[in-house]
Amino acid sequence: MKFFFPDSQDFVDESFDFVSETRSDLRVRQRDDRYPHELFHEAPYDGVLVSKAVVDGLGGGTGKYSGTGSCVSA
Repeated sequence: MKFFFPDSQDFVDESFDFVSETRSDLRVRQRDDRYPHELFHEAPYDGVLVSKAVVDGLGGGTGKYSGTGSCVSA
């Protein structure tokens, strides 16, 4: 079985303190949070699942991914 991680708001806050359940006051989610595969030497999943609307953009806007990314369909 393969596991695919959804590309949504599922990021990791490295500043989060699990003992006190607090995070850094200086944290900016869009700047500081990272995907799990950015924290490990090997990705903890087999791929990242993205929606077509995110890739293409909504309402004629530009998509989230540039043309330099790779896309594999099964």
